Amino acid sequence: MGRVKRRSPPPAQQDQWVIAPPWGVLGGGLPCPGRLTFDEYRAETLRRMEQVQEEFAAFVERLRFARDKAEFDQFVAECRARIAGPSRQAAD
Repeated sequence: MGRVKRRSPPPAQQDQWVIAPPWGVLGGGLPCPGRLTFDEYRAETLRRMEQVQEEFAAFVERLRFARDKAEFDQFVAECRARIAGPSRQAAD
């Protein structure tokens, strides 16, 4: 038994398949309603994720600033204690 050769679609159909895959298009080239719904959901979800990412980045920046400030304040307090320590001992 010989193999059956499949013919490739005509060039016009090849272009159509590249532009509009069969799972996202109804007969007349109109987008599938389920696909539109998913695209809207995806766009909204990506928008929210970008917003959350921006808020998180701002939070991390504030957290770093607070940590740096706390470390700096501790350093200044230790320096003041070292400076004030010997002068207090000399006064006693």
